[in-house]
Amino acid sequence: MKLLFPPMLALALLLPVSIAAQSLDISLSVGAANAGGRSVGSIGLTDPAQGVVSSPVNLGSGFLFSPRLTLHSRKYLSHEFSYIFTRANLKVPVNGAFALDQGMSIGQLMYNAMLSATPEGSKVRPYGAAGGGLVSFYPPGFGLFSGVTVNRPGVNYGAGARVQVNEMWHTRIDFRQTISTSPRIFQTQETSGSFRQNQFSVGLGISF
Repeated sequence: MKLLFPPMLALALLLPVSIAAQSLDISLSVGAANAGGRSVGSIGLTDPAQGVVSSPVNLGSGFLFSPRLTLHSRKYLSHEFSYIFTRANLKVPVNGAFALDQGMSIGQLMYNAMLSATPEGSKVRPYGAAGGGLVSFYPPGFGLFSGVTVNRPGVNYGAGARVQVNEMWHTRIDFRQTISTSPRIFQTQETSGSFRQNQFSVGLGISF
């Protein structure tokens, strides 16, 4: 849990002092994230039979964990700050096998504007969300505090719903997608295409 303190502190420091919030939510979400096995580039590998071959660097699925801080500043408009931590399976295939098959960490510090279909105070609030922030890729074998990271600007958007269970507690369900330019995870990697990750999560939070 100590690893969560820095991102949660960062979320608090990012709060704009100009926002006059009517109410405040703090929540934790868990779920799954999937980059679809899409390639973010290629890398040259030496094959005994063929010499140097170009192999794709593919990112797949993993789990998701996200603390979220939401300010409800208008009747239908809210502002959300989130740190989305995911694990993605990274595979580099070559000749029907894998030169690398390992998990890697991805951290996303995001702001989203949220527009709700029902006014503040409603028990059920469906919403759409759109925003952006910073996507940090940690190569396999390196953690959040290793100092080894590849940062890319990214956008984040999607939809969800929030249900007020009682005066204090609420639940939420979210579908988001993050898009950024492809990261150069390995020094000799050629980048191409883009990073795109689907995120599905459920959460529990406290309302103030």
